[in-house]
Amino acid sequence: MTPHIIRDEDMRARVCRLIAGLDLKKPWAVTVEPHKERRSLNANSLYWQWIGIIAKETGNDPDTVHETFKQKFLIPEEISFMGEKMLYRSTARLDTKAMSEYMDRVYSLATSELGILLPVPEEADTTKPAAA
Repeated sequence: MTPHIIRDEDMRARVCRLIAGLDLKKPWAVTVEPHKERRSLNANSLYWQWIGIIAKETGNDPDTVHETFKQKFLIPEEISFMGEKMLYRSTARLDTKAMSEYMDRVYSLATSELGILLPVPEEADTTKPAAA
């Protein structure tokens, strides 16, 4: 089922009607939580543009640069797979605010420590598709 974002009375009423119309012959799980905006495609595109520039300037491949920044700036989540606990860091789950803070750290390091000038959103070409 598609998540429903409730921003007004009309949408709340629609969701209530949806819940009222559920077939109670089978169980349903309903979760209500505050909505967090996911990072935008433009932010993702800008980030990968930065990663490409930093990779080129440092002689590293983009995946190495991306992994390095994740290790440096993201708090790891502990995950369990096949009974083995591992630490995992991902930008994919960052909301808009967290992605902005992460990108501020990347920008600061690139400009102050590496001496690499990166485009800011107004200068960036975010119409290009993001790298994987």
